[in-house]
Amino acid sequence: MNDPLLLRKINKEIQDFKTKQIQVVPGLTFNQYETINKVYFYYHSKFQSGDVDDEGDRKYFYNINKNPCKVFSKAIDFDTKNIRLLTAGGGDPLKTWFMERDLKYWMRDKQFGKVLNRIFKELPIFGSVVIKIVDGTPYFVDLRNFVVEQTADSIDDMNYVTEIHNFTVPQFRKAAKTMKWEESKVNEVIELFHQMKETSHIRVYERYGEVMEVNASGKETYTHKRVFIADVGVDELDNYGNLEVEHRGVELSSTDWEGTPYWEFHADKLSGRWLAVGVVEDLIEPQ
Repeated sequence: MNDPLLLRKINKEIQDFKTKQIQVVPGLTFNQYETINKVYFYYHSKFQSGDVDDEGDRKYFYNINKNPCKVFSKAIDFDTKNIRLLTAGGGDPLKTWFMERDLKYWMRDKQFGKVLNRIFKELPIFGSVVIKIVDGTPYFVDLRNFVVEQTADSIDDMNYVTEIHNFTVPQFRKAAKTMKWEESKVNEVIELFHQMKETSHIRVYERYGEVMEVNASGKETYTHKRVFIADVGVDELDNYGNLEVEHRGVELSSTDWEGTPYWEFHADKLSGRWLAVGVVEDLIEPQ
């Protein structure tokens, strides 16, 4: 991968995700990042404007959304014991029995019951839940760090998906070992991180989408890739504030990749926006 503008492109996509209002229909705008932040505040009984009013008195938050969330979770809840395999017409019941035993073992080994419980808990709160499958193991994605095209109907329809990882140095070393990143690049990132006193984490972008490449004849082509790039470092400016050397990050790996490893679950899905409507968002005005 040799796209020198990729880091700038990713930062522009993140900036748009955090600040750009999309128009669902004329007169109705929506921003996913802003909505998720508001859901965090309201579910945890906090006003975004602070706990004290203009006169210095405490503002009491009478939370009306937690109980409806619990009712929603209970309504959709089921356990791993409720998952059954049935034999199709003309099939072999013995094969189904063995397959069901394998499935039960897999669910117990992966603690799939806990995964289901967390989906049922978070779905009414945020409206959408995303799980990432890594080597057969499911991980929950933090929607605050999940940059998507807000107007897309599903993840499969998006031009790009970026997951933001904020690592401490030990976490970064562990991730580097797991992902088999080049030692020289890993050391470069850590060295740059220690030079930046104002940050406490190493930020790595995991992006799925098309990336520009230039072949031997100089022709530009686009390939769908999974790219890990560390956004550590600063632009170099001259004495007059003009850009001399643009910081392009450190590319840790780049591989051809079809699709994404993400699975999405939605509550009340609406056309025109990817994030579904959860109970907390439904109750923002009454709250």
